[in-house]
Amino acid sequence: MNKVIYCPVYLIPRFMKRTIIVLPLLSLFCGCDSLQNLKTKSRGIDKVPDEFFELGEVQMSKTVELVNLDMVNNLPVFSIEINGKKYRFLIDTGALTIVPREVFKDLGLSVKYRGMFNDINNQQSQVKDFVIVPSLKVNNIEFNNIGAVAFSIENDLMNCLYDGILGANALAQLKWKFDFSNNKAYASKSLDYLITDSIDYSLDFTTNRQKTPFVKGQVLNQPFNFMFDTGYSATFCVPNNYDFYKENTTENNFITVTGVQTVGVYGASNATKSFQMKTDLEIDQATFSNQFVSGASKALLGSEFLMDFVFILDWENQKIQLQKNENTKFKNKLRSFGFGALFVGDKLKVLKTVEEAQIPLQIGDEILSINNHVFENICDYFLDNKEKELDEIEVKIKRGNDTLNFSLQKQIFLK
Repeated sequence: MNKVIYCPVYLIPRFMKRTIIVLPLLSLFCGCDSLQNLKTKSRGIDKVPDEFFELGEVQMSKTVELVNLDMVNNLPVFSIEINGKKYRFLIDTGALTIVPREVFKDLGLSVKYRGMFNDINNQQSQVKDFVIVPSLKVNNIEFNNIGAVAFSIENDLMNCLYDGILGANALAQLKWKFDFSNNKAYASKSLDYLITDSIDYSLDFTTNRQKTPFVKGQVLNQPFNFMFDTGYSATFCVPNNYDFYKENTTENNFITVTGVQTVGVYGASNATKSFQMKTDLEIDQATFSNQFVSGASKALLGSEFLMDFVFILDWENQKIQLQKNENTKFKNKLRSFGFGALFVGDKLKVLKTVEEAQIPLQIGDEILSINNHVFENICDYFLDNKEKELDEIEVKIKRGNDTLNFSLQKQIFLK
């Protein structure tokens, strides 16, 4: 399934994190070539004092709270209650907490600070309001007086997935154990109630002001500070040093991906050449073999990798503990139809292709139907697309004045 990096995940101000969503660019291209959902950069961030990111306290009626979550396109989503209303919030360790603009209006919140942001493609956004949310509930957990940004997610793609973000500044108030493969999370004020004896990896991390964890690692002897990013829906990505990685990776473990690499909330980037590869990498001196890594704008560790573990996040001691999940298997093949697509206006268009696929589709082709199904909108395409389970599809496209039909076979690119 073609994943693109929407620069967070994707619609949000940068240090709140651009969310990174790696949404399948049509679920037709497998891999972690992500559409970064909203990786935004901020202006005037220094005007927001450090104290804003430390705000908040938590009330719990139990020593351990079990919270069910939904995995939507590899992204974890909680049901959140604010002012008696239910919302879907992305659990995003790479972002600051974001609440829908209607919360700001309904509660009559005052603006504490304002900031200007650009998206990942350096397109300027409007001023965003920093507010303090008096109460935000996750099951029986109540977060009080949490710092957040009031920001309505108006991007159609993001609206398919969530309404807001529970970010690192709120999550850091508790200890968390996540089991993405079984759709469960556990929260406690004490690590004693979450820890087990069967920890396979223990990783140290540092944080930035908004509490996002960063772990040291390296790929092909290139050192990185990987953002530990549950809002990134793929495995790993590193800065897109295409020539270096092509030269230092065997041909069978490297593919070239051409087309749109990032889509920000204010528009798409220019088409560029990137890559996906299969390689070993190190995270805090632990070796993880045969991982899929893509070229992007940042070094990220994402939720698709975390699906293979039960993991504990402990901000107080700055530790991430990973326990192998016996119910899941590490993905060892990259299979796809060799292209990725997104809606441009009301038209579904091919925006990315795999050079090694040698398929008849071209960047810019309009997809009229896949297996005779006409996709009405981006939610239909991303959430109800069943082609990722198939080995062959029939694609009808429009190229200029011509209507063309092609049969495509799913191919194995990395194994």
